Amino acid sequence: MAMLISEGNCMPTKYTIEFAPGCFDEFEGTQEELEELILQLMNLADNGELFNEAMPVSEDEAMRILEKIKDRRMN
Repeated sequence: MAMLISEGNCMPTKYTIEFAPGCFDEFEGTQEELEELILQLMNLADNGELFNEAMPVSEDEAMRILEKIKDRRMN
């Protein structure tokens, strides 16, 4: 799981990403591909595109995501 964190009050909002331990455990690419993915995500957060291009998930999908997170915390 990644979390967007807002930095700022009066200026345009700047976001950073924090990745939870184990959030890439199921990634099925090379280390180089993972590093590129992380870099792309961080750049999108830094320039605001990640938030601007975000699409809401359905309530059902959100519940499935939260359930998966809960299961991982228990293991």
